[in-house]
Amino acid sequence: MITLTRKIELVPIGDTKEERAVTWKKVAHFSRTCCEMANKIVARHYLTFCEGLELSDGSPKSFTSKELREYIKAKHDSSVQNLGYAITKSYKEVPSYVRAALSNQVFSLFKQDIFDVQIGKRAMRTYKPNSPMPTMKSSLIFKKDNGQVFLTWCKMDFVLAFGRDKSDNRTIVDRILAKEYQLCDSSIQYNRERNKIFLLLSYKQPIAQQKLDEKLCVGVDLGLNAPAYCALSEGEGRERIGDRETLLKPRINIQARRRNLQRQLKFIEGGKGRKKKLEALNKLRQKEKNAVRTINHRISKSVIDFALKHKAGVIKLEDLSGIARDEKSKWVLRNWSYYELQQLISYKAQKVGIAVKYIKAAYTSQTCPVCGNVSREQRQTQAVFQCVNVACADVGKEKNADYVGALNIARSEQYVQRTKKKQKKQADKKA
Repeated sequence: MITLTRKIELVPIGDTKEERAVTWKKVAHFSRTCCEMANKIVARHYLTFCEGLELSDGSPKSFTSKELREYIKAKHDSSVQNLGYAITKSYKEVPSYVRAALSNQVFSLFKQDIFDVQIGKRAMRTYKPNSPMPTMKSSLIFKKDNGQVFLTWCKMDFVLAFGRDKSDNRTIVDRILAKEYQLCDSSIQYNRERNKIFLLLSYKQPIAQQKLDEKLCVGVDLGLNAPAYCALSEGEGRERIGDRETLLKPRINIQARRRNLQRQLKFIEGGKGRKKKLEALNKLRQKEKNAVRTINHRISKSVIDFALKHKAGVIKLEDLSGIARDEKSKWVLRNWSYYELQQLISYKAQKVGIAVKYIKAAYTSQTCPVCGNVSREQRQTQAVFQCVNVACADVGKEKNADYVGALNIARSEQYVQRTKKKQKKQADKKA
């Protein structure tokens, strides 16, 4: 089973405009209240964690360590998780199933973040009024009538607006109602800027059964000139997906429009307010994000199609975390959404039963796939690879550099273990 989430718009139901307005105000109030509760819960957990560190040597440790749990039990007469729920009890206007789900979600995210906060890798998570309101699945009551799907939540009634339904959300909801898919705890989101309400519907879907070769791997080399280059670990299968113009042109054009608009806004006068003047600028920013995500969706789908075509059971991606962030790399990192592309490949691969592994990215494009010789001199140009090892059977032969990188990734066995335990051990050694 794989857990997925779909975003569906909710439209309040009411006989009069006033009744619908009451629903809007109630959802907006819940959204602001949940934001306030979430930030208080985070602060409470962080302060309690700092108190617990004072009892030890202050070295990085888990928030749920035995020592800290015993300390909280003795001082607050509560479990670690219930510290957050105790704060929500003063907000009785919000149903208990929303408060409990919120407390659980904030606590779970806090446990993930606290180690990175300790080592200075990230700041403490904060919540905004637009943040989704988690709710238990038992509070979501669906009903289908005359082809429409209705939802009752917190004694409020909504109709699900599927629109053009490019993501086939209607079929997904029908399968949930038919018990083919399993409903999970979901969220309700109120978007103040767009003045809309959304259901973030989470569900479990069976993984498609495919006859795949678990020993056959697809290496994916990501870049700007070739957004994704795929190669098989065995055989001659290869495919270049996309090109530089397809990847960068829409983004650069929108950025140019934004810069021109920014220059014009300097000379605009009037009393409409800052928010009104920047509205067009914000729309272009969102348009750029949408364009990039659409391109990444197409690339990721092509990668999965390539793997399924050759019955490959594993996709290997480069671990690009921590790549150079100097002045020369700023433009590349600004226009290359590699992380989003990797996430899309991962979740789409999981849907069809393909495993995804991350390997070390170092020297993949400077290593000869025949003899294993590593040298910068072998990378003649950005696009051409030529082995310089005289003992190699392919010495002097020109090859596509992206293909060489993808082939080395496919054949590599040096997997990167993305776990907190490994980060913790490294931090302990440095200390």
